[in-house]
Amino acid sequence: LRAAGQLIPEQYPMARACGFDEVEIDADRARRQPEADWRAAARRQGYLARLRRPAA
Repeated sequence: LRAAGQLIPEQYPMARACGFDEVEIDADRARRQPEADWRAAARRQGYLARLRRPAA
């Protein structure tokens, strides 16, 4: 499942959590937000990951 449109790297983890496999952005956005930004966002833990963690 591919998300396309005006996405930003910070939205990538949520898109993945909602079931999207990949994102498609236009060339202009790709120049402003290079792949490294998207990879860094993918490594961040969002609030869903924190909610799923068992209580200590």
